[in-house]
Amino acid sequence: MDNRDTRRGSAWVKALALGMVAVVLVVAVVVLVQESGGGTVNPYAVLQGTWRRINEQYVLEIRSAAADGTLEAGYFSSGPVRVARATASRSGGATKVFVLLDDPVNPGYRGCTYDLVHDPAQDLLIGTYFQAVQGQRYEIAFERMK
Repeated sequence: MDNRDTRRGSAWVKALALGMVAVVLVVAVVVLVQESGGGTVNPYAVLQGTWRRINEQYVLEIRSAAADGTLEAGYFSSGPVRVARATASRSGGATKVFVLLDDPVNPGYRGCTYDLVHDPAQDLLIGTYFQAVQGQRYEIAFERMK
């Protein structure tokens, strides 16, 4: 075996080692991305929690917030009121919440809605409540319960 064969063998071993290092790095990156949820951040996670209408006893509970804007929510007055739909969306940098109430047991809530915007500086949900039976809109705010 002459010097050229030794150099070729040495280059082959270096290339093999470099290839193995690359494979290990790719596998490590794939594992990290999978563990972090695919690298995406859920912009609606901040909405999760229990919110009480300021100066009122009405409570909006956002149990879960999916990255697609689907919210699992509950609403409580003197008792539970059925939430027909709850969604979150982004518009112009603002995080918005829409809640539709439709409770056959409490017909006074049928068709009532909340259109809210999250104020991250104050950690408030601010917006309007539409009382369908009266046909009235009210400016309201919810604060996060600690």
